[in-house]
Amino acid sequence: MISSHRLRLYLLALIILGGFGVLLYRLWGLQINRQDEFMAQLPITDTALQRIPGPRGRIFDRNGVPLADNKANLEIGLNLAEVERFWKEENAKKDKAERSEVPKFVWDPRKEPDTDIVRLLNLTLFPKLDALSLYVQPSDKMVEDIRIWYRENRGIIPYPYQKSLDRTNPEEFRRFAAYAEYANELPGISLRDRSTRIYPMKALGAHVLGYVKVAGRERPPGDEAERWQFFENDDTGIAGVEKTMDADLRGKPGRRVYLKNELGRLADEIVSERSEPLPGDDIYLTLDARIQTIAEMALRDAIYAPGKTGIGRGAVSVIDPNTGEILAMASVPSFDPNIFIPFIRQADWDALQQKNNPTLPMVTRSLSAFPPGSTFKLVTGIAASMEGDAGRSFNCSGSVIYGGRPFNCWTVQQRTGSHGTIGMAEALKRSCNCYFYQCGNAAGIDRIEEVAKMFGIGSRQGIQLDYAVADFMPGQQWWATRNEGPWTSAKTANVSIGQGEVQTTPLQMALIAGAVAANGKSYQPTLIHHQVKHSWNKSGEMVELRSEFKPRLKFDLLDLGEHSAKAKDLATMRDGMWKVVNDKSGTGRRALSPYGIAGKTGTAQKWRIDKETGKKIGDNHTWFVAFAPYDHPKIAVCVVIANGKSGGGTAAPVAKRVIERTLGLEDGKFQQPLSPLAPAIGHFDFSEAISYEGDDLPAVEPGEEPSDPGVPETSDEEVPVVKQAVETPAAPDARVGEDLGSAGTASTIKKQQFKQSARP
Repeated sequence: MISSHRLRLYLLALIILGGFGVLLYRLWGLQINRQDEFMAQLPITDTALQRIPGPRGRIFDRNGVPLADNKANLEIGLNLAEVERFWKEENAKKDKAERSEVPKFVWDPRKEPDTDIVRLLNLTLFPKLDALSLYVQPSDKMVEDIRIWYRENRGIIPYPYQKSLDRTNPEEFRRFAAYAEYANELPGISLRDRSTRIYPMKALGAHVLGYVKVAGRERPPGDEAERWQFFENDDTGIAGVEKTMDADLRGKPGRRVYLKNELGRLADEIVSERSEPLPGDDIYLTLDARIQTIAEMALRDAIYAPGKTGIGRGAVSVIDPNTGEILAMASVPSFDPNIFIPFIRQADWDALQQKNNPTLPMVTRSLSAFPPGSTFKLVTGIAASMEGDAGRSFNCSGSVIYGGRPFNCWTVQQRTGSHGTIGMAEALKRSCNCYFYQCGNAAGIDRIEEVAKMFGIGSRQGIQLDYAVADFMPGQQWWATRNEGPWTSAKTANVSIGQGEVQTTPLQMALIAGAVAANGKSYQPTLIHHQVKHSWNKSGEMVELRSEFKPRLKFDLLDLGEHSAKAKDLATMRDGMWKVVNDKSGTGRRALSPYGIAGKTGTAQKWRIDKETGKKIGDNHTWFVAFAPYDHPKIAVCVVIANGKSGGGTAAPVAKRVIERTLGLEDGKFQQPLSPLAPAIGHFDFSEAISYEGDDLPAVEPGEEPSDPGVPETSDEEVPVVKQAVETPAAPDARVGEDLGSAGTASTIKKQQFKQSARP
């Protein structure tokens, strides 16, 4: 038998084992089964999110030439938490009598003092950097930023001590290499690459590309910013494609997730919840860098006076009339967008402002509006065709009477007599004002206004490019708002030859020439060829998705219903444009070329205020619109030159240069090397005629090149005063030094999402 004493021991053992079993069961329930429940209640499971910006998408020309790229710059950071930990460890190694209290910094007398991290840097890291000749004296602002950075995140995220060190700069790369060499001996030093915007072709296409503002520490308003405890902003597009395609160019941000301890301070990163950023869309433009270079160099290489080269203010627009693709948009003077990266110096910014540089190098003249002069006669001709009047002949006796006052042809000013009774083709060739006074009145201002607005003049409809210009098309409805009496035939006559209130852009006039060349078809003007989007697949690999581009017909002048234009009239207009260049008495003889150029000259009144005298000075703009080759047009071009004598003498030679070299790329007769361009310098010099060194322009027989002022002698009482074209840029944000300033451009390009097909 079991003794009572042994039985008590067994019972006690069972009780103890049972107690342990219950305890283990309870511990299992608390620590295993209900772990997530209790973890969620612990302060240490609170988290903080850090936003990691994605690399900005790149911008290429149609052939893949990089126009806006990302350069891997180097950044030296300070891990402030590691600096603090190093000081405490070193302090603990000392004898008790030599140990120091943690230095404190009082933010506010009413708040608890915090660790003086700047003092710790001066005691630990900065002396080591100074001994290695790597120390950079922090500015007062940097000292304040370091304190705030430490207070906000205790240094888990490194503070950017030295930013944007250029790998290609020998001195900056040497400094980074020295930091890397001694990194193990320097407490708190962290090294990383950071992409920075770069424009490898410098000023080439700068007005189209625009520029960016490099991200600062400021948070944008809204929910997206508030969900991040540590927010690092994206670079922001300020002008051009960089601005209007900003949402697509910005990368998709990644994130880092950090645990917080019971004091609310960062403890460690949860690596399993890390996500890497994605690059933004790569944008491929319809621009061809070779044609863009040809256009810009045609403006820069032009000889406008003996020993003087370079047009001071002007623009060239080149399009494919068969697709609407914009192949080049050049403007002079120009600027280098690299000066805005990482921020523009005050001296550079001042040099771009109107008070210091009245030529306004940041104005995009290819998208700015000016009176079009006689090139607008193409619009009048189309309107007449829609009304059935383009086939009529009109008599030019030197003037036409409207309202009891004479409206003269330019022949009166040149004292060359009159043109007699002529038709459309001859009127275009001779740029006869009297013909188009009468042709315009036969068509009517309403029809002229309708045609102009179809091409976007005075209306944003149909032009899927958004730019801040004063393009304008007057009409009866607009005139009625002025309460100055009824619209008159005199006003229609003035508009019919591109004078008065009408304002157009070089791109719009290139589209009009392209529609005449393409037998009435006008395609949506397109700057974005295609986009390449980036995404992650199921395997975690980055994949690319390319969009497609398809030309989109905007309208066909021959298919507009009752008021369609007539094919025979457009053929007559093309014949007239051919004669402008190829007949001996044409106004555009300086564009004569084996490539078969057809065009139209124009000269328009414009005035500017002299900076020094304050007086109004004549500053006429000369125009030439053209297409080539005549029998199967491949390109349409518009050239505008400021302060020139005539369209035939100044703008036509530039267009010839652009057309011949562009078409020469295709048949192998010309090769255009690509290289970065320095900014073109502007000026106000007058140009009587343009030529080029080594130009193979066929000789024009003496006395056979007529003048084409395109500016009639009329009464100011009867004809509205010509509105001065606005050349004042808008003022978006830009970084000047470390502060936010303002920068200007006359144009930005609206986001387009077109599908695309490859063009050879």
